[in-house]
Amino acid sequence: MFFFFSYGAKQKNLGIVQAILCDVCGQFGKYEAYAIFNEFAMFFIPLYRSKKKYVIKMTCCQTIYELDEEVGRRIERQERASIKEEDLKMVKRGKGVTLCPSCQAAVEDHFLFCPSCGQHLHDDHRK
Repeated sequence: MFFFFSYGAKQKNLGIVQAILCDVCGQFGKYEAYAIFNEFAMFFIPLYRSKKKYVIKMTCCQTIYELDEEVGRRIERQERASIKEEDLKMVKRGKGVTLCPSCQAAVEDHFLFCPSCGQHLHDDHRK
């Protein structure tokens, strides 16, 4: 007789919750909600889930936030929920965008010089 067991981390996409102007990259983006948990299954049937957390992933810059548990539960139950800044805790910063002070081109944060005009982008080079 064979038994097939599995245990591991799973994620469930809860969908897009709301659109915002992102504080990290300055672009318009959307909060995409996920439930992350460990799952024990037998014969591919989930039997037990533990350590559930709710996270938000920004669609614009891929920044990841941990979401308040109560707000996450409301989203999972498909109730109306509005996410406020105090409900989020940043886990991983995504790529950001800086505007060149010289030519106003949008440049990713990791560049030291603007690829359009060559202007130095960060003030800390003068220290």
